[in-house]
Amino acid sequence: MIPARTYPQLKFVLAHCGGGGILLGDAIVAAVFCPNIYLELSTLMPHHVLEVLAHVPPSRLMIGSDLPESLETEVGKIIGLKIPEDDRRDILWNTACRVFDER
Repeated sequence: MIPARTYPQLKFVLAHCGGGGILLGDAIVAAVFCPNIYLELSTLMPHHVLEVLAHVPPSRLMIGSDLPESLETEVGKIIGLKIPEDDRRDILWNTACRVFDER
């Protein structure tokens, strides 16, 4: 969290929510306290994604994948969640567009 607090103008993306299920709680805490931290959800189980959503808004979450071979699984995981359609759009598209758009 120290770099995110030291450089609040930068956007930090924690891939795999900081290490998958093992460090999930730490990633959630970091994102709650540092609004410039975004969480990428690959490798998480669907119930872990819902846990993240309980604490971090979908506008700070994004889909990702380890390998091209896992893309279908990762997209399917988000599509299959029982969440509002606007939340799904943020995770699948809008958040990454905001984070990586340099305009």
